[in-house]
Amino acid sequence: SSSSSSSSAANASGNEGVELRDRPALDKSTSEEFSGALAPKSNVPYRWFNAALPFLVVVIATLLGMVLSGVYAIRAEPEDTREAMSVLNIFSHAEAVPALIWSSTLGCVVLLAMLLPQRILSLKEFMDAWVEGVKDIMEPLIILMLAWALGQALEDIQTNRFIANGLDSNGFSVKYIPVITTLIGFLMSYATGSAFGTMGILFPLVIPTVCELSNADYNAIVQACAAVLASSIFGNVVSPIADITILTTVASQCNLNSHLITASGPSLWGRGSSPSMPPGSSCCSSFRSSSSCSPAL
Repeated sequence: SSSSSSSSAANASGNEGVELRDRPALDKSTSEEFSGALAPKSNVPYRWFNAALPFLVVVIATLLGMVLSGVYAIRAEPEDTREAMSVLNIFSHAEAVPALIWSSTLGCVVLLAMLLPQRILSLKEFMDAWVEGVKDIMEPLIILMLAWALGQALEDIQTNRFIANGLDSNGFSVKYIPVITTLIGFLMSYATGSAFGTMGILFPLVIPTVCELSNADYNAIVQACAAVLASSIFGNVVSPIADITILTTVASQCNLNSHLITASGPSLWGRGSSPSMPPGSSCCSSFRSSSSCSPAL
């Protein structure tokens, strides 16, 4: 029995050594994320529902808040001009930002109500961790607010009309706007690390310009919207300052450089093939562009 217990202990220590050797080393920036109030506590049970249930509450509350805000906005319209209570009209009148604020607050309350009875965190520890989390997202919030402010300023001074008149006078074709928007969105999202910030700047510029040049052509507007959305997501994947990139490395305990190298390969390959097939041109439709880029990705 003593020999079997010794061999079991040796196997356990050996397996533990293998696991530790296989685990990626944390760089200095990543290890600092686990210090202070955000450091995981030792000797506490890890239960999946402590993360899943608050996340589910946030998702459901966000959708419910958007639906309710859209319904109330339609009901507030005059009866003679009131739109039909359809799904499209409800979400087109929905207010996403208030819904996100209330849902995230409700998620924090639910999480606190779950952790306190389990004695995983005290109220002070929970509030300290909450404050540290707010500090971590202040920088992307400032970038996002500045991007929204810039987008609103560009809309107020009618920059889109100036650009549209300049392009129209030089005979510029609207079919090239999606590829130009894609390249600009790549650079902007990588530099800022914010997809929403890039959308907040590009949407007020690109979509009204396309409407002016194409006489509100449906296909041109759809392709321009797709270019803005797709190029804005690029920065969230490969930018080292993107909040999603940082949270992914922290949650998976992966080295930041290793994560960027792994994610950049397929992202650059798929995104690199998209500008070579400009949607809207006479030789390449949206279906042909997506059919050629999807295998590359």
